[in-house]
Amino acid sequence: MDVTTDARLAERAFGVWEGTTVADRVRDTPQAVERWDAYSDPGVEGSEPAADAGTRFAEALAEHSARHESVLAVGHGAAARLGIQSLLGMGTGRGFEGLGNTQSAVLRRRADDWRLLRYGIGPSTVPGPL
Repeated sequence: MDVTTDARLAERAFGVWEGTTVADRVRDTPQAVERWDAYSDPGVEGSEPAADAGTRFAEALAEHSARHESVLAVGHGAAARLGIQSLLGMGTGRGFEGLGNTQSAVLRRRADDWRLLRYGIGPSTVPGPL
């Protein structure tokens, strides 16, 4: 198996929010938090638009899957969610929660048609009963 790296699978950039706590964000950028909670781009300085993150992640998956029968892509939850939603034609709004640490998704590609077979496989990061 060949192992390669692809910068397009990197986590979405969150700009000035990176390295902050939820409490910091609520205190310092309450309007941005409201947008985030409404599944919109927070619009904070230096943040990557959701559509851009989804497009780059989806392009990487499509490119690698066109060359290989099976692909294992390792990335981060927000970028992976956006990329999967992009591949499925769902846009960047409400859809799935981000994948938690050590969680995975399984997709199948036939030509340019993508199917989501499994999502959120692995340990749950949701506290308490659903």
